[in-house]
Amino acid sequence: MHRGWIVIGLVGLVGCSDAGIKTVNTAPSAQITSHMNGDIVGADLDFTVVGLVSDVDDPTEDLQAGWMWGEISLCREEAPDESGISKCSLALPEGEAVVTLVVRDGRGATGSAQVKLTLAPVRTDDTGSPPEDTGEPEDTGEPPINVAPSCAITVPLDGAVVTAGTEVLLAGSVSDEEDPPETLSISWSSDLDGTLSTLDADPAGAVGLATDALSVGTHTISLTAWDSADAGCTDSVSLTINGQPTAPEVVIEPGPAFASDDLTAVVVTPSTDPEGDAISYTFAWSVDGVPVA
Repeated sequence: MHRGWIVIGLVGLVGCSDAGIKTVNTAPSAQITSHMNGDIVGADLDFTVVGLVSDVDDPTEDLQAGWMWGEISLCREEAPDESGISKCSLALPEGEAVVTLVVRDGRGATGSAQVKLTLAPVRTDDTGSPPEDTGEPEDTGEPPINVAPSCAITVPLDGAVVTAGTEVLLAGSVSDEEDPPETLSISWSSDLDGTLSTLDADPAGAVGLATDALSVGTHTISLTAWDSADAGCTDSVSLTINGQPTAPEVVIEPGPAFASDDLTAVVVTPSTDPEGDAISYTFAWSVDGVPVA
């Protein structure tokens, strides 16, 4: 059931009020997509963290995203790419490390996401260096067997509900034993709205997009990846876009009113809900912007 709020402002019977309208700035949001809490990374070896940022009030190009390790800046703040993806290449010493993605909008509001990583010592050969990886598979004399790619949706969570018109982050990761992530064929789709994006993954395997154009209803959102041998994988989550009820038309009676009159709010045209849910109303009275009982 939807509950509607009706805020009724009464201008004093003598004189007028010219109260200004305040604009509320929503803080930007951030999500780290390349790693999860507890992931193990080689100590003192270069690796890349990837995240997705967005803001309901500002376009992506107006955001600034940076990466921190405690109070240390790993990558300075800069604008994400057109899909809202921010990346940072780094190397950290052995131990546990909390890496933070910070995003800032043009009005100074910030959002952040963190991931706790374990930096483990790397196995070395007799020279004290990591074993050389030639990139070639071991020759067993058997024909090579192609392994299908793997893919996972990390955002949104299965069963999430979002208000219609709100920007939705879709983020995930892909990988393949034979092909680099950026060469895989990627598709985001909805069973209600069809194909949403075919943007490639980045070299770290991060994929994502932000959209506020999903239709009202319950979607099955799917991330699919195919490799060069046409082997594929798919991961899906359920996402509900909840339509907002229409605003009711309300009049105050009697009109005109005098100081001694009891006032009554009358719903002339009721709200309607796109999903057909029941609607209830809550009334809040104010005089010249000051709430009254």
